[in-house]
Amino acid sequence: MNYYRDLLASAFGVLSGNNTPKIMALVTSAERSSGTNETLNEPWPVGFLSASLPPGTNIQCLEGGESFINDATSAVGISKEKNVFAFPPLLGGPRMTAEWHDRFGRLDIAGALAETLMNQTDDGRQVEVLAMLVPTHFLSSLRSSSWRKEFFPAHSAVVIEHEHDDVPAALGLPFHSAVRLTTVFFRRQPGPIRFFKITTEALAEPPQRLASALQSLIKQPAGKNRLGYVYKGQLEDGYPCSHDYYSEETERLRQEIGVLGQRVALKSVADVLMGLRPCNPDQLPGNGEVGLLTIRAADITRDGRVDLSDIQPYIRPAIVRHYLKDGDFCIRSIYQGDTGFVVGVFEGDGRPVTFGHSVIVVRPHASLNSAQRQVLLSFLRSPLAHRLGNAKQVMSSMAGRYRVSPHVLCEFPVPIADEELVSSIQQLNDARMAFTKWISHIDEESNAILIESTAHGSRSRLLNAGQLARQRHRAGEQVEEFDYRVRTQFPHPLAYVWRELQVAGADRYHRFRAVTKAAEGHTCFLALIAVLMSRAAGQPIKYVGEIAKRLSQRRSGTNFGDWFAILEEVNEGKTFRGLKGSSPFVELTQLSANGTWEQAIRHLMALRNDDSHGRIAPASVSANLLTEAEKSLETVYRATEFLTDYQLLFITDTQLDSLRQINRFQYRDLTGDNALAQLREDQSSRADLEKNSLYLRDRQKNLHLFRPLLQYLECPECHQLSTFFLDTYDPASGGSAVGLKSFERNSVRTEPIAEDFRHVGLLPTI
Repeated sequence: MNYYRDLLASAFGVLSGNNTPKIMALVTSAERSSGTNETLNEPWPVGFLSASLPPGTNIQCLEGGESFINDATSAVGISKEKNVFAFPPLLGGPRMTAEWHDRFGRLDIAGALAETLMNQTDDGRQVEVLAMLVPTHFLSSLRSSSWRKEFFPAHSAVVIEHEHDDVPAALGLPFHSAVRLTTVFFRRQPGPIRFFKITTEALAEPPQRLASALQSLIKQPAGKNRLGYVYKGQLEDGYPCSHDYYSEETERLRQEIGVLGQRVALKSVADVLMGLRPCNPDQLPGNGEVGLLTIRAADITRDGRVDLSDIQPYIRPAIVRHYLKDGDFCIRSIYQGDTGFVVGVFEGDGRPVTFGHSVIVVRPHASLNSAQRQVLLSFLRSPLAHRLGNAKQVMSSMAGRYRVSPHVLCEFPVPIADEELVSSIQQLNDARMAFTKWISHIDEESNAILIESTAHGSRSRLLNAGQLARQRHRAGEQVEEFDYRVRTQFPHPLAYVWRELQVAGADRYHRFRAVTKAAEGHTCFLALIAVLMSRAAGQPIKYVGEIAKRLSQRRSGTNFGDWFAILEEVNEGKTFRGLKGSSPFVELTQLSANGTWEQAIRHLMALRNDDSHGRIAPASVSANLLTEAEKSLETVYRATEFLTDYQLLFITDTQLDSLRQINRFQYRDLTGDNALAQLREDQSSRADLEKNSLYLRDRQKNLHLFRPLLQYLECPECHQLSTFFLDTYDPASGGSAVGLKSFERNSVRTEPIAEDFRHVGLLPTI
């Protein structure tokens, strides 16, 4: 690990203000085995120091154990060195003596060393800069989290995490290669904390480049560079002080949880339980039970079950804190892989069963409905849960295994599914129940020969059952076809223009025009929903004002480019990035995420412009050109299949019951390519529903008024009802009339509703 020397030299140089600082190194002379004076691995400290520390370092080998603090203080006092590097003994926690705990409380040797050296008040032996090489446990230990919260910002901590593999071997240290190490710098002045991570990829760089990046980070007052960042916020008590916990990536992971619903701590919606507690017969004679049936981590299967076929009795005396109940989430406390926690759902067999220390149980509160429980369970099993836990470093790891503790689970952020997700899950469950019922019906009817008393009856029953089964199968196969889904489940204007393409015949130019018409209509419809979304969110779309300005200045109408510009703004503008995943029509802000939709629509827009300007002759449309255009249109429709979850309604009549606060209404469901929309009935608690107006119903069954953006009016040419959008405006006409254009037939009609469009910003105020 030849970069370490350069790293230490550069950091000491910047922090001390001296390019060639004198450094004292404090290290144990050797590790001793517990209870003996036998010395182990005597040569390794000297070899490590000579290979890894800057030239000229004053190396002091001290006794290990608790005496290391006094010896270190004495050595620094004699040398009066201002810059100190230390590799403290690893002994700590409950293994310390009562005298130690009286003096340093819950601190380990590394924390006590930092506290002692950096808080000395004798001017003659003040340490200005202290660096320590410590296990990552120093950053994550719950025992010292309150101390870190105060000490790190008070001493401008610089945390350097060595995230690459085999650091101990590279340093010549006698530890397991999976042990993770961290170098922490402190100086005698308060300031922000700087986090710097050296990954395996970063090790491929020249050592001088790593040292330069660290120097740059220490010097900059705020911001970040490619390997680290400056953190000016407060540290959170009970959580690690690490690069990943406070990073932007971790914050994005937290925000991702909010897409699934309200983000809460797990302990607020579930109890995190421990099972049995072993008893010490010498300390608690007569207490506890033996032979308790106990599940272990191995009984929790990867497919989500708790296997009770081989549970063993616990042979030692133990006290039961909790027995398992049906529906409990049983989690392995140690697991491998990055796919998520290993969680099994307990289903009892009548025997009382508890669980050992290798299992943690999460018992959801009764306030959660079945869908919310399902989302919670799926989240805990998800890679997102693992990534969040691992990124936050609240789970210790060893050789690819991860440990999760009850404390971690209590505070772990989880989603509580909102109404939209709950509704979607319920629909999935309803579909599952329907499929199960159909399968049961098929099985039952297949045994008609055994049920019916006559052969004739058996034959008739089998044939009738087969007919219904074939109908269901045929309907299911149709839904698998994308063309069928568009024609039956997309909003009517989009399904209609798609159907026009399917019946356009063999003439290539005719089919080409049908493709570009469908593409422009599709983009227009999405843009109108975007305006609807912006009004619901209270976030205006700037380009809407541009359209209003242009329409007021000349008589040319709206066009393909206008509608695309609106969608481009809601996808790329900062205004709409903060919309929650449960916001109505939020999918419109994610159209450009994978690039396929934008690439396809730009291709179709270019073709539309070429055709409009006469650059495509009717006879010159090749088979390849047409095929590519049709593929692009299909890509556009596939990217917006979320529209099948939104229902376009035309309300024909309303009847308000003020006493019961119910508004019963009739509507035509404008879904699919059939212009003869079925008349249906429904009710709402809203009293402001308008007759003869279009609404878009979202997943949560909320109705959004589409007027004036979309109108359902009679076509002046064929006298059939059609959907119309804003096309032109003539200021010279008195300012009240607008030209509306039909999605389905391209026909135009004039309506005196300019004031309505001024209200939504598509026309300027007079």
